[in-house]
Amino acid sequence: MTFKALLFDVRLATKVHVVQLLLVVVVLALAGYKGTINTPVSGGAGQITPITASVKSIICILYELLTRHVAGLQKFGRLGVYRVLNVVDFLLWGAVAGLVAYSASRYCVGEACSITQGIIALAVFICVLSIQPACATIKEKRDVKNASRAYDAEMARPRH
Repeated sequence: MTFKALLFDVRLATKVHVVQLLLVVVVLALAGYKGTINTPVSGGAGQITPITASVKSIICILYELLTRHVAGLQKFGRLGVYRVLNVVDFLLWGAVAGLVAYSASRYCVGEACSITQGIIALAVFICVLSIQPACATIKEKRDVKNASRAYDAEMARPRH
């Protein structure tokens, strides 16, 4: 398969979401553990942001996976919502990496610093992984929109 085909493949997006979910749980655990370490300076936004981003990502990814694959919940799924959530996820993890890196640049020492560097690396990796589901859902929404327009144009054509 070509890179373009992989980038816009919705079936691959499901696999990417599962990997993202596992990585997000690791970030949540690392950020929670970092909060228990006694440091002279409190974590601030650099400590809270990964936790809130992780919870948001877990909820959004589970929403998308469940509404796509569980028959009883499919009525709650919308392509436009998937598209927005995936694009916001990409932007959010980029912001998490930036905020945590900025926080670490001001004060970073000992074990907390190592955990912070791990969180930054995982946030960047999750951000890069988020590109594929975002592109796939944008294309999926566009394809459905174009298919409905083609269907409407076909139905409006007079029959002889």
